[in-house]
Amino acid sequence: MHINSSTTKTQRTTSCPALDNADSSTQTQLIYRLTNPCRFDRFDRPFPVLGKNSVADQPTNINVRIYITDIKIIDTNDMQCKIFGFLQLRYMDQRLAFGEYAPKRLQPVFGDSQLLDRIWVPHIIFVNEQNTAILETSKKDILIMVMPDGVLSISTRIEASLSCSVALNKFPFDDQKCSAIIESWLYNSSEVILHWDEEDSIEIDSNIQLIDYDLEYSWHNETIFQTRKGDLRYTLLGGNYSSISFTVYLTRDSLFYTFDYFLPSIMLVAISWVSFWLQADQTPARTTLGTSTMLSLFTLTANYEKKIRNKKPCTVL
Repeated sequence: MHINSSTTKTQRTTSCPALDNADSSTQTQLIYRLTNPCRFDRFDRPFPVLGKNSVADQPTNINVRIYITDIKIIDTNDMQCKIFGFLQLRYMDQRLAFGEYAPKRLQPVFGDSQLLDRIWVPHIIFVNEQNTAILETSKKDILIMVMPDGVLSISTRIEASLSCSVALNKFPFDDQKCSAIIESWLYNSSEVILHWDEEDSIEIDSNIQLIDYDLEYSWHNETIFQTRKGDLRYTLLGGNYSSISFTVYLTRDSLFYTFDYFLPSIMLVAISWVSFWLQADQTPARTTLGTSTMLSLFTLTANYEKKIRNKKPCTVL
């Protein structure tokens, strides 16, 4: 019996490596010790810490930042455009704090997609997506940083096709307000709350050039919304869910349409007035001038309407 107990104790010690004296451990060794299944359950969310104690009945706060590097309209007929950028999630997971075990290690520990499979990650989605990839864009495009105090930062590239209803009643003098909405999908507001980061929550590259539009300004918002029980879009339990959004205000660049349609139309109308100064007996000249200007105006209008049809509601973020 004594031999069996020692063997069991040895197996237990081997399967759950100690965290003491971790200063000499490599980053890989340290992070694998912290996330060993014997002490870390990746399906349990981290609880907020007040003082030195975890509070299980409080939601986990997730701070979000987005940096948009480019916006490309893929197909205006299919109402699609693609945004490229970076998404960063930052939250506290006290289980990953290593400052107590490695006091000499003052720098953060870095990881990639392999670490993503060993830690808890909040499940968030773009609600108005047509096609997107969050934390799945590419295995090489995920960076995880763990601070000594347990603050976790996950950065990933995003490629998202988002929809936005565009009103064209005032085309080409229209302006649009397009939003991107991010929600917690798996966890309701009693478990996870999304927040925009206090500093530089949304950044848009100043070198972005939108086709036909000028980006005037943007703003962001945070809200809690309620779902009914059995809603398949979320867990069947229903409840309140956390949501954050950012909106951009776009104005169409009408200079092209001014020179391409309005000025030619004005000139054609002005030319058609020349027929009033022709002699009454100069019928061929009056007929030719009137017919030519009329056909030119019809052709110009047809081309203009074709452009309008090609610019029906599109996803411009």
